[in-house]
Amino acid sequence: MSKLIIDPGHGGTDPGTSGFGVQEKEWTLKISLYQYERLKELGADVAITRTTDKTLDSGPRTNLIKDKYDYCISNHFNGFNGEARGVETIHSIHANTANATRLANAIVKVSGLPLRRVFSKEGNRGDHYFMHRLTGSTQTTIIEYGFMDNKEDHDFYKNDDNFYKVAEAVVKELCAILGVEYVEKGKSKTKPKPTPSKPSNSNKPYTGNSIVDYLISIDQSPTFLNRQKLADQHGISNYRGTADQNLALLKKLRSGSKPKKPAIKGDQKTNSVVDYLKSIKVDSSYNNRKKLAQANGISNYKGTASQNTQLLKKLRG
Repeated sequence: MSKLIIDPGHGGTDPGTSGFGVQEKEWTLKISLYQYERLKELGADVAITRTTDKTLDSGPRTNLIKDKYDYCISNHFNGFNGEARGVETIHSIHANTANATRLANAIVKVSGLPLRRVFSKEGNRGDHYFMHRLTGSTQTTIIEYGFMDNKEDHDFYKNDDNFYKVAEAVVKELCAILGVEYVEKGKSKTKPKPTPSKPSNSNKPYTGNSIVDYLISIDQSPTFLNRQKLADQHGISNYRGTADQNLALLKKLRSGSKPKKPAIKGDQKTNSVVDYLKSIKVDSSYNNRKKLAQANGISNYKGTASQNTQLLKKLRG
């Protein structure tokens, strides 16, 4: 499987371009976090250069990328004169156009935005753009999703449904490039997903901003379906896996906030947690009881009588 790193362009003191009150760095981080979470969920070997609004100059940024990955996508939005619009992808002068063309076509197909160009640009020292010139053997494609200062392009992307539809189209195309099985969001894989490797300091709590990495670090499933279930339990309605929703869920899980109590109280007489779960139409399997135990602060659940009694009390409130 090929390795990928996603680069949200700009950040921190470098806002990039802007349009209609939105800075480029906001949208590049938003789309990159979504793609990173989805690719992680699908089992891709993927990394990201930043997960927060921090400054990354060209040297530190490319040092994170150079010769360490097979591919890099650097996410950007354009700005010019308010009239220019459309999708652009930029590849190195030393690379062929294949991946840049595939990614551009995927965006155009799902968005209906015009294709402006797929191109490379030569400078005095080789590639004009430092993301091509300073990333070594890593094949970098710069994606310009549209023009933030063009009203049509901007209005398209300010709609979250459109925004994430394009983000997902790029995820699908990247899966094909990386050799990863793509599955639509909310559906299950037809074959087992490779188990993500644990960090060497896995005994320490994960402190980053990825909900997927956090769930993996606490031995919970990072799939969209499980995140949707957790979001519902913690009062986050209409969960779609957006960057804002993922951060909100991460904060709730880290804070130790208790999931909402089931609306149906179920059998109040039984002393069996299995029978109680069945009475409220909740999966009573060991695996689900283990998840419920962890969500309710019962660590190292083994299904002992005392743990089951404790879990039953917590579920009943």
